[in-house]
Amino acid sequence: MLFTSIMLVPALAWVRVWPRESARSTDNSVNGDAARKSSEMRPDLRSLGLLAASGAFLALHFATWNASLSYTTVASSVVLVTLHPIFVAVGSIVFLKERVPAAAFLFIVCAIFGSALLSYGDFALGSEALLGNALAVAGAITVAGYMLLGRFLRRRIDATVYNMTVYSVAAAILLPMAIVAGNPVSGYPFSEFVIFAALAFFCTILGHSIFNWALKYVPASSVSTSILLEPIFATLMAAALFDEIPGVLAIVGGTIVVVSLYLVIRLDSRNRRRVRTEAPLGAVPTPDRRGSAS
Repeated sequence: MLFTSIMLVPALAWVRVWPRESARSTDNSVNGDAARKSSEMRPDLRSLGLLAASGAFLALHFATWNASLSYTTVASSVVLVTLHPIFVAVGSIVFLKERVPAAAFLFIVCAIFGSALLSYGDFALGSEALLGNALAVAGAITVAGYMLLGRFLRRRIDATVYNMTVYSVAAAILLPMAIVAGNPVSGYPFSEFVIFAALAFFCTILGHSIFNWALKYVPASSVSTSILLEPIFATLMAAALFDEIPGVLAIVGGTIVVVSLYLVIRLDSRNRRRVRTEAPLGAVPTPDRRGSAS
């Protein structure tokens, strides 16, 4: 998180300078865009509090999910943390008032059953594996809170400002947690710092940050279900690198989870297309920032 925040400083400086330079144009549309961009750069006090909460959720997500890998297998950890679309779907209904197809809850129940089957298969690994599974589920819940807050905040806050703020808050929270836990934060060989930088750039800037950008334009439930291939690739890589071969129950349970969540997003996409098709003929589409109808 710290490495990512540092990498985003030049981008944040560009965003802050660009509106002022654009405002020099005599084109009213450009001035309007610049004013709108400038307003996005100034979140109010309530938004600042929600930004801090989003960063805290992200910090807890990394703390719990990464810790789970010390106790359970990569396959179990990644599949269980991928349950977050369930919590996002429920939160979207309760807090964001977004519509989720009723049939989607049938597949959500199937996903919960699959995760239970997966955890049952880990009983043979002992209580530590169950602790790891619980930490992975905690990682799913906290990343769901992070995405829901992101969906709300990204409607009015620029993506670069949002990313920079939540990553910095997460770093500020994780640092004392690491110190209290007795984990060293320095003294690593240069090769490790290269890995830290690679994780920051490829996984966070080109991963989390793109998800955060998308939260302004598509429902949080759709964004959260866009990473369903992660458990498959993670399981294959863990088998090749660490000789972690999942058992039969783990394979069956994990497959049920991934397929169920895929069906949830298909239902959600189909429902949104139907809503747009059935819109009243006299309805006026709401333009988004790109000038297209939303």
